[in-house]
Amino acid sequence: MTTRLYDLADQFLRLAPWTWMHEEQLIGLQHPDTNEIAWISIMGAAGNHRTLALYLGTEAVQRFNLIQQHNDHNILLTRADIVSLILETRQLQATFAFRDELFPHELASIKSLKRKYRGENWPAFRSFRQSLAPVTASPEEASWLELALEQSLIVAPRLRHDPFANLAANTDHNVALVRSRSSGSWQDSWHPEITSIYSFPEPEPSELLVASIRKLPRSKPVATSWHMIPEPVGKPGEAFFPYLSLTVEAASGKIVSIDTANPLNGISPPDSILRAWLKVGINPSAILTNSAATAATLAATARALDTPLHINPHIPALDVAANGLADFFGQI
Repeated sequence: MTTRLYDLADQFLRLAPWTWMHEEQLIGLQHPDTNEIAWISIMGAAGNHRTLALYLGTEAVQRFNLIQQHNDHNILLTRADIVSLILETRQLQATFAFRDELFPHELASIKSLKRKYRGENWPAFRSFRQSLAPVTASPEEASWLELALEQSLIVAPRLRHDPFANLAANTDHNVALVRSRSSGSWQDSWHPEITSIYSFPEPEPSELLVASIRKLPRSKPVATSWHMIPEPVGKPGEAFFPYLSLTVEAASGKIVSIDTANPLNGISPPDSILRAWLKVGINPSAILTNSAATAATLAATARALDTPLHINPHIPALDVAANGLADFFGQI
């Protein structure tokens, strides 16, 4: 990491724009070489996790919108769903952490630059990729973060007493502020807001697995959860977040199956769940879940099995089992 990147992070920490800005106030940033637009979110208004996030691509913003607006759209998300949405959103972060949260090579970089930090003020520059644990930003990604910090230091003070609505007084208010460079200087421009939210995919299950399950006699209704375990597995730089499938009897809460899956091994989520069911020989007469993400994962499967699928925010049997497993894994 460059001296300039740390200089900008130090200035950003001193400015503390999270004391007047909220994370949903996205600022666009157009890369001067590729023209790609990424979106800056400044976090820390709640008093913790002081971070500049740079969301890369439309899907990243749609995921962010879903986290912010799921209640407005009556979309049921569990806490585990929200954690996985955050960790799997393609983004870069300049964040401030405790010393023991940094990788050894990050500490070595800080030492080589003769920097000193205390408390929760140690800068870290991270890259988030789907299914993989965050890693240190590459040189190209670090350049993106330099631009994001630089432009935030210019734009954030303007927003302290002059909100977006006033800055866009002569434009359609359904636009977002985007910083772009033209003729060697950075300027304001206005682009349509990305207001859409992320839709969970509905993967098709293996026809062979479906056929095998359908041969079994109908069993009791079950409650099922499919979610990430936010404890990385593997070597630094290659570590991934495993997924957990949990199925219990809907009435009794008796655990029917528990299985973990490596999202990098090419097995689709519904197939992972069906394999777990096949091991214990169940063909559920109904499937319940408290999560829109799990419901989408099993939507095509339920249709293929001709099994009713219901979303219910209150499934005590599933909650008890899931909370017990969360304590076991120490996940959330």
